Amino acid sequence: MSLVWSRWPASLGPWLFSFCGRPCYLHSSRCSDGRTLFRSLFPWYSLTLIILPIVAAASLLVTRHIDSAIMALIALGVVISRQILMPQINDYRDRMLSGDKAAEKRFDRFHRCSVLINGVQLLGAFAVLAHLVIM
Repeated sequence: MSLVWSRWPASLGPWLFSFCGRPCYLHSSRCSDGRTLFRSLFPWYSLTLIILPIVAAASLLVTRHIDSAIMALIALGVVISRQILMPQINDYRDRMLSGDKAAEKRFDRFHRCSVLINGVQLLGAFAVLAHLVIM
């Protein structure tokens, strides 16, 4: 059981943002500074979600290979989202708000991809946490 308590913070990051950070953003996005708030929060959120799963993957490597691999893949998904998708999402969102109709389709596509990656990360973190509790 001590294994569970030593690894649970790495599994909570995606859940914390989805259920706490995102509602705050949605509420503030009705204000003019909502976009600025999200763009200032997301780099810190994603950095946390790179570091915590790497630490969890390293600590699980010797005894739980599959759980370790899942946590490493969660970190990789965040790197892809942070370094590749988010700059494009931000760019297309800015273009869309400036009236570029063609940018809307691209924004939607990249945003859906980002949401899908985050959803898979949530499921992966939940699976690792559940596996640690059960085993």
